Amino acid sequence: MTHRELKFDILRLLQNSKLVDDSRLSQRHIGAKIHQYRADGIQKRYELKGEIEPIWLQNLGTPAVKTRTTTTSTVAATTSSETARKIPITIETITTPAKSYVEFTKINSADDPLVQGCDCILGKLRIPEIVSLPGSKGSTHDKGIYRVSMASRQIPYHPTTINRFYGFVHGSHRSMQNYYWKIGNDLYIHPYKKKGNIILILDNPLDAGITQDDPYPISYTLVEFIIMKLLTQDFNIEAKMAADAKNDAADTMIAMQQKLRSYNEDR
Repeated sequence: MTHRELKFDILRLLQNSKLVDDSRLSQRHIGAKIHQYRADGIQKRYELKGEIEPIWLQNLGTPAVKTRTTTTSTVAATTSSETARKIPITIETITTPAKSYVEFTKINSADDPLVQGCDCILGKLRIPEIVSLPGSKGSTHDKGIYRVSMASRQIPYHPTTINRFYGFVHGSHRSMQNYYWKIGNDLYIHPYKKKGNIILILDNPLDAGITQDDPYPISYTLVEFIIMKLLTQDFNIEAKMAADAKNDAADTMIAMQQKLRSYNEDR
């Protein structure tokens, strides 16, 4: 299911419910709320289950490349009086790069005031806003950054903070490991490598470079959560009436579930 499909399915459900004045429905508003309430729903699901669902994850880097080729095919004659003819056929293929990667900028203390006091070479990358999922108590790992690794994906970077990194004794076993930390929306890695692989849970999935017509990383549980939030919070519908409206739109809900199931099977 794409973001565009989800947006229009929800708009149709709201219109058919007769609980919302059509003049209050806006594609832009619904589209933005899908991102917002998806992020809220992920945080609530994580607090409840303590697990990361694979459908939430996105690879930050080179997206799949969609190409279209038009060719011709000969159609045989069906009667003695008809001649064979050629018709154009459009073939669409999606090519996923073998390795998606991002490129880090090489910096040192002269380039960035936040890394003063370190004579090391670091990699730096500005990343989009993530859905923050704090790790266990005392952990430095925000699981909204699911994994950072070298471009091969075989060698990971481990989460830390800049202060802990500075505190590692030079030459010790810990100082020889690969680390990353985040300050604001800037991600730093050590040791520096030009290319890397990053898997995130994004606040706005479109920030990964996908479009409204690409598969949107969402589960059916989150779709239900978004619909209920829209009805109860944005349009002030009582929870019971909102639930009834969702149940009355069974055909639309089943169609959305089927689209999501098809996408999940293709992942």
